Amino acid sequence: MRVPSTVLVKAPAEPSADPVVRDPAGRQLAAACVAGDPAARRQLQELLWPLIEDLVRVTGRRDAPEPGEVLAYALEDDRVYRRLRTFAGRVSLKSYLLKYVLRHLVLQLISHRDRRAIRTVPFDDLSAAEELSSQDAQTLDPAPAADAQTARDIFSRLSAERRVLLKLLHLEDFDLDEDERELLARRGDRSLAEIDAAIERARAAIRSREAARRARIDRAALVARSIQLHEQRLAQMDERLHAAGNDPALATRCVAERAAIEAKLAWRRRQQHALLDESRRAPVTLPYREIAELMNMPIGTVTSELTRVRRTLRRLLAPATDEKELA
Repeated sequence: MRVPSTVLVKAPAEPSADPVVRDPAGRQLAAACVAGDPAARRQLQELLWPLIEDLVRVTGRRDAPEPGEVLAYALEDDRVYRRLRTFAGRVSLKSYLLKYVLRHLVLQLISHRDRRAIRTVPFDDLSAAEELSSQDAQTLDPAPAADAQTARDIFSRLSAERRVLLKLLHLEDFDLDEDERELLARRGDRSLAEIDAAIERARAAIRSREAARRARIDRAALVARSIQLHEQRLAQMDERLHAAGNDPALATRCVAERAAIEAKLAWRRRQQHALLDESRRAPVTLPYREIAELMNMPIGTVTSELTRVRRTLRRLLAPATDEKELA
């Protein structure tokens, strides 16, 4: 009698709870920076400086800020550290900083520079700048501390719901405290865990839109390089035309080549303008529809409430602005 052979079925491997961590040291450094470790933050600043210098150099924009201005803006209000909360080590920390943090901060700085003054402390000597105590920094320039205090005072004068609305609008730059998350949970009849998950999904969507915008900026930078090459070729062609002298055949060829280069240059400039225009119009805040879902209120109410918040902020900021002008 034939005995059927036993078939061993291999159980499918359980998926790993954590994705592959390719930069564990960078992940550890990022976590320490988010936790506020001074030594880790100094180490990160030393890493940021050459990345910012390279980024500013290849940006190809006439309005590109100075590296020191970018670094000061990144460190102001812990902007760069807040953006490290989502770093999981799947790519190197340098790549993450360059592609997902610094490019966005440079664009944000350019767009905000005309609307608000960024007071900076020179960061040419990073070690000396880091050794400044908060008291020394305020002695050198007390205005930033006064501005921050004014902003906190004004923010505290808003109602709880309007504070939450404003924080949701700029979700990537703000953390919601427990009371604010509980407010969202009560309004939507949901648990805190559900609210936290919804907030993380919203942040992920913002980062995805930022990545798409950064891709346009990267393409615009490549186009800017192409424009520079075409301009160099035009200059060379002018020299060839001048050297052609009495050679009509050579002059005719040079004129034709020059016309072709000019046509390519015009197309590249239109392409650059379109890419930059798209990047400027791309939303970097949480859409009103998603705010309405989190707040469990009609989108029309969100729109009108945020309009009132802006009016309130302008009214509250006006006295502080007048005092500065009179000082």
